[in-house]
Amino acid sequence: MERTILADAGTLRLTPPKAFGFVEELGGLPIALSEFHLSSHFFPLAVRFRGDRPELCVIVAPGYLKKPLVAPNGEWLGGYRPLTLRAQPFELSEGGTGDAMRDVLLPRSSPLLGGEGAPLLENGAPSPMMQKLHEMLVGVRQSARQMVPVLDRLFMAELMVPLLAGSRAEAADPFFVVDRDRFSALSGRGLRAMARVDFHAVEIAVACIFSQRLLKPERMAQRSNAAAAERPSEANPADYTPFLAGLSDLPAVLDEGELFSFDDLDSLHLSVE
Repeated sequence: MERTILADAGTLRLTPPKAFGFVEELGGLPIALSEFHLSSHFFPLAVRFRGDRPELCVIVAPGYLKKPLVAPNGEWLGGYRPLTLRAQPFELSEGGTGDAMRDVLLPRSSPLLGGEGAPLLENGAPSPMMQKLHEMLVGVRQSARQMVPVLDRLFMAELMVPLLAGSRAEAADPFFVVDRDRFSALSGRGLRAMARVDFHAVEIAVACIFSQRLLKPERMAQRSNAAAAERPSEANPADYTPFLAGLSDLPAVLDEGELFSFDDLDSLHLSVE
């Protein structure tokens, strides 16, 4: 979609959407750290990648959902509307200068933009509505950056599994969710490690599992307790005998040589006191 900056909006006005059929084409909506608890009551939570960065989002693609978010007449049935949905059809530019006039992008053609509704600009500056929308979009982006190391912990703990794709396009941009069995099998030490810096990773994992009741069962990978049974726990630690075999035959001190020789200090013109 061809877009332009807010500075070029001129006399355009925004009419809030009354029909939300367009949401089904968005696939997933990024969410802020402040809204994932509430979002988990209305949408499946998932992680997708934008380049090499994980991004927390809610799934709105109808092929994944047990219940539709949009009625046949376009009415919104999803309850809570995430910040990025409330900001439609606007988005932020890639760079980000802090100036709404250049950071906010809008489509050159949209049924929501026209000669009626709330103005985008007032006296050559962003209207109060646009200032608020800009703050919302900036907040979601800052939150996304903050969550990168948090989501990385979920992948490092090998808790994330991809949802089963229904098409080639879905397979090319998969959604990842927390595997319930793997999370249940996580040791106490593993949980402590995830929560050592903050509790966000554990909170997101629990919210993600809670929200999976909204997914179509056929989209979830076949659950099996086999992997959990093989996973070592504190009560049943891993057997490291093969790895340690032969270590008892090695000398207690592997290298008894000097780090440097005092005989060589003369050549450095240093005195030894």
